[in-house]
Amino acid sequence: MNERVPLCTGSTSTSGVFGVYFSIMSTMIAILVI
Repeated sequence: MNERVPLCTGSTSTSGVFGVYFSIMSTMIAILVI
């Protein structure tokens, strides 16, 4: 849950492609955790 906070702020600072890729990874991790 804590990883979602830095993800939102990090996606804007990092490149768009990297942000999308990181968001997909976070979603996959969230599904695995749930």
